[in-house]
Amino acid sequence: MVWQSQNRGSFWSDEEKHFYLNARQRVRASQRQRTRRFYRRLVWITLAIIGITLAARVARSASPQGERQATAIRLPEITQTQVVTVAPGDSLWSIARRYCPKGTSTMDNIALISALNGNPNGQLEPGQRLVVPATP
Repeated sequence: MVWQSQNRGSFWSDEEKHFYLNARQRVRASQRQRTRRFYRRLVWITLAIIGITLAARVARSASPQGERQATAIRLPEITQTQVVTVAPGDSLWSIARRYCPKGTSTMDNIALISALNGNPNGQLEPGQRLVVPATP
């Protein structure tokens, strides 16, 4: 049987018609497969993002919010203090070694100077005045 196609009056045989229809079905089937794969990947990516978000929220709720865990520093009794001006090139380490009492560790002296001056991050600028324990 011969039928007329829609492209300007040309005629196709039954074989040509089946070949064309089968090709179109194969194309549509592969398009459906690609669409299914796309949506599967989209679902997996969405689930991964939700999982990461939930894990971050759980981790954030488990940690103390806005609080730092303070280390216990035992400050010695200080009877006298002196004021020192920071010179260019000075660091808390050099000031602690120069002005703090002998027989104490430099790290303890740095913590002591930071506590006395309310300077927890240890940033110093030339000309800044620091309160340090007086050396005997």
